[in-house]
Amino acid sequence: MSNSLWNLYQNHKGKRSDKWELYLSVYNTLLDPVKDKIETLFEIGIQNGGSLEIWNQYFPEIKKVIGCDINPKCRNLHYDDSRITVLVEDANTPEAVNKLYSSFENGIDLIIDDGSHTSRDIICSFVNYFPKLNDNRFMIIEDLHCSYWKDFGGGLYDPMSSLAFLKKLSDCINYEHWGLPSKTRCEYLAEFANFYQIEFTESVLEQVHSITFYNSVCVITKKIPEKNVLGMRVMAGITQDVISLDNVLLASHAPDQTENFWSNIHRSPESLYPELLERNRSLSNDLSSQQAVIEQIETEKEQLNKDNTELKNQLNHLNTELTDIKNSFGYRFINRIKRLSGIKK
Repeated sequence: MSNSLWNLYQNHKGKRSDKWELYLSVYNTLLDPVKDKIETLFEIGIQNGGSLEIWNQYFPEIKKVIGCDINPKCRNLHYDDSRITVLVEDANTPEAVNKLYSSFENGIDLIIDDGSHTSRDIICSFVNYFPKLNDNRFMIIEDLHCSYWKDFGGGLYDPMSSLAFLKKLSDCINYEHWGLPSKTRCEYLAEFANFYQIEFTESVLEQVHSITFYNSVCVITKKIPEKNVLGMRVMAGITQDVISLDNVLLASHAPDQTENFWSNIHRSPESLYPELLERNRSLSNDLSSQQAVIEQIETEKEQLNKDNTELKNQLNHLNTELTDIKNSFGYRFINRIKRLSGIKK
């Protein structure tokens, strides 16, 4: 197709846009079936602004394209097409959120997060803008490879990274199978809420229909809650030569998991790991200190034993001298009595 994303990028002569090859393939497959239904688009992070021009060409019914970037140089970006607007602000400030909500009164059909790529901003952008996404539409997060890098608030096992959040968000899709009637999705994501000082709402989380991962890209689809459950069991055919399904439950029913250890951990094991390491370090330091005290006590004990041995030796020596004195005194005393009494030897 002449207006496929790949062709548009190959032939674009305007402002520079920068996308990885895989992204164009994913987006074309994802968006081509609904391209006539995309009327509003919001992109976080626009660099030189070329992507806004390309999106404006790609969607035939587009009415509003807004790009938001924190770089003040983006104020110099100007477009001949009045449908394209640039907002120079941090997209996750309350002021920017309010402005964008006002600009998209009827909601947003496509959100593309190509901003700072930090875990904090990605998670905050989901909280701030997914509620404004229209039903049956998409939020696309780009360059998630940064989630594995320290400078972007990530790491392969970082429990607070953007990918860690998205993986746990996928658990929320399967909420009806948790078997924990008293546990909410918000409670499950409380670690992220506390860490990033954000707030989740149950009504928004239950609208997450699907989360699809590609290399460095995640696509979140939004639908009304009724479309996000398994629904009724659908059967076809008559004969049942292997297993009878006449008495099976027709609706999804999760067995109670309130006694399941792995379902009732208040905090995820990976988030506890740093604290356990710190506790282990503290206990190791305490143990080292106690060992030093024990060694000091042992040294003092050894010295006391030496002192005690020396005192015993001195006491034995004194006892010997005393015995000698007693013996000598007694011998002289007896001889004197004998002389006085005239007793001869």
